[in-house]
Amino acid sequence: MACGVTKSIELVPISRRFVVPIISGDVDLSESPEQWFHSRATHYVVSQVLFHLGQAGVFSLLDSSGPKSISEIAKTLNLVPHVLSCSLDYVVNIENILEYDSQDRVAITEFGAEVLQRFGRDDGNTRHFNFFDVRVGSFGPVWSGLGKLLSGEEKYGEGVNRVGQYAADGVYKVAARLISPIEEACSSLGIKSLLEVGVPTGLLAGLIQAHPDWNGVGLDKDQSALEEASKRAEATGVNSINWCQGDFFRPVDWGHLAAGEPQCALISIHFHELIAGGVEPLQRCLRELRETAPGAYVFAIEQERLTNDERAAVSDTIWLYSHSNVLIHHLVQNGRILSRKGWIATFEDAGCEFVSATSLGYLGYHLYISRL
Repeated sequence: MACGVTKSIELVPISRRFVVPIISGDVDLSESPEQWFHSRATHYVVSQVLFHLGQAGVFSLLDSSGPKSISEIAKTLNLVPHVLSCSLDYVVNIENILEYDSQDRVAITEFGAEVLQRFGRDDGNTRHFNFFDVRVGSFGPVWSGLGKLLSGEEKYGEGVNRVGQYAADGVYKVAARLISPIEEACSSLGIKSLLEVGVPTGLLAGLIQAHPDWNGVGLDKDQSALEEASKRAEATGVNSINWCQGDFFRPVDWGHLAAGEPQCALISIHFHELIAGGVEPLQRCLRELRETAPGAYVFAIEQERLTNDERAAVSDTIWLYSHSNVLIHHLVQNGRILSRKGWIATFEDAGCEFVSATSLGYLGYHLYISRL
């Protein structure tokens, strides 16, 4: 039976802080089974709490307005006070990005400021933070539905689906970190005309923003993706890109855009998705493009699939991110992550001339350059 009495909840912060070990690629042999269990369980929970606090605007508010009491945060963002209090109190005592100041207000720590700087992005006049957008926001439904996928009760795309919105936002965050080294590669090769396959990413807009005299074409089979990319580009002052709807595997519909352009590059951060069903369709497409745009460059921006032999040569961050990337794409079968040799062979077997494979200095991404 419903009760009409409202209980007042006192928002009292907990002063004790608990330290949770950071997951490392190396196994800590001194870690007890109890430590192992509780640290992993905490990581699972805290990543979700951080994601939802971010989506609610808590970090944006603290970043722009400074320390605030839980009551002020709840009122400003129209959030339920006791849910907010429990969530923030958990983060303060478990993590090291937030703290209570001398007035018991929630404040960003010095390390927290570094985290916000690293994972922040500006959309016009608003600053957002990418806290587990892909792992929790996009793939949360997949993890919760993994039991049914394992048993065969459900199939991905039929009852279990990721949330595409968060995945797209994550790509924008990644692409922003790759613009500068790709710009350098284009300049060194004298490239002034770009055709990006798969939008929105923000990559093409960033390159054209830096070089307004370059020509830019964005190709995608999804009209809504083109509209989103156009809108975001215009928000940064880029209005010269030609957005084209078309299927990558039918270059007859768009190949003329690159024909006759000796300083043209076909660029994409989505080649792993283009080979989801195998490399043969991509290779057929590249052979066809060699007939219509000989000499044009192909820029493939991809991660390498790392093996155990390469474990000691990379950081924990690269190792963990790389295998998470393999999991999320191979699990839902919307992409294939290849080794360095695999990516190079894919283009060479299509008759392309291999030019280079260089690290982009961010999360294991490499730029594979070939020439048609």
